Amino acid sequence: QKNGQININGMLREPAAEEETSDTPEDTESAWRVELATLALHNGRLDFADSSLPLPFKTLVDGIEAELRDVDTAAEKPLTADLRGTVDGYAPVLIQGRGQPFSAAPDGELRLNFRGVDIATMSPYSGTYAGYTIESGTLSLDLSYGLNGQSIDGDNRIVISQMALGEPVESDLAIDVPLKLGIALLTDSEGVIDLSVPVSGSVDDPEFSLGKVIGRAITNIIVKAVSAPFKLLAGLVGSDVDLEYVSFAPGNSALDDAARETLGPLAKALEQRPQLQLRINGGADPVDDARRLREQQLGQRLSSAGLSAESLARRDEAFALAVAALYEQTFPEAVAQAGESSDEDAASPNSNEQWLALVNREALSPSVLKDLATARAAATKRELVTVLGVDAARIAISYDDELKQASVQMSLDT
Repeated sequence: QKNGQININGMLREPAAEEETSDTPEDTESAWRVELATLALHNGRLDFADSSLPLPFKTLVDGIEAELRDVDTAAEKPLTADLRGTVDGYAPVLIQGRGQPFSAAPDGELRLNFRGVDIATMSPYSGTYAGYTIESGTLSLDLSYGLNGQSIDGDNRIVISQMALGEPVESDLAIDVPLKLGIALLTDSEGVIDLSVPVSGSVDDPEFSLGKVIGRAITNIIVKAVSAPFKLLAGLVGSDVDLEYVSFAPGNSALDDAARETLGPLAKALEQRPQLQLRINGGADPVDDARRLREQQLGQRLSSAGLSAESLARRDEAFALAVAALYEQTFPEAVAQAGESSDEDAASPNSNEQWLALVNREALSPSVLKDLATARAAATKRELVTVLGVDAARIAISYDDELKQASVQMSLDT
């Protein structure tokens, strides 16, 4: 009903207060005992409708064949139950159990099995609690529960195949997470979501509700996935590497061995999660990268003036002469003052000091850091596509001016 009550609640009469406090002789006698060898239901039918949702829900379980055996309200002998039927005429349902519900400390085991339920019919629930209708997909459940006194423990095996979300639904009860990303992270290359959701609680807790416990557990799985998606991807391929970042040497856009050790597992994980799209955001360090780029630019100037690459790398005598000549051109006043001074502390700087002074004097183009960051993102995509075989259409690159480090950062979408 709209208020969340099941209609059977209105059909059951609670004892009146005077009946509860009656002191007739019957009250002192032993409670009635009920014994049934077998209670059977043949060709049964259960119509279920839920009007408490924004979108009304209806389903039918028919062809029900059920048996309760060894029913005895005064015995410790376990009762067994077996129920079979179909949802909407095609999805088989199996419920089997064994336990002592009439014991002072009840215990028991229950297994529920559903196969191939069409979840498009579940849109009223998905819209209410997930914020989306469901266009298509099938659901299979294998639920196992154990009751020991007041403690209940269970495991819910949930398998969803080929699920496609439909339109968004406005609902105050919907979970506030990027649901499409969560589903893409959990859906394997066969289009299957396979979850094991353990639950536990105490049935004498007035706040305990099995449905709420299962709902929270599933929500936690989705939240964990979208909160740390690259940790989930690393777990898929047995890697302990942080797949979110790839680092580069200062001033460099070439991938090193450490970078390739990150991209290999990432490519394998993306193969297992084909619904995911990858964005590579290039970054640059305004200190370390800028300094290295100025060094590179100064080296190019010296090379253009005739200094060999070998001398530049070894910083030999030819390097010192070339640096000294350029230093004298760039800082003529400082050189003149050093030559006129008799103070040893004011002597001309050595070649390394001259080099650093020249590096700091180099002016970089305003776009040079952006170009470096973009080149890093492009090199990363090139490795993923041409070497590791990821579909180029699944990867986009961009420049992130907030990423002030010598790396690229990955992000995921659907």
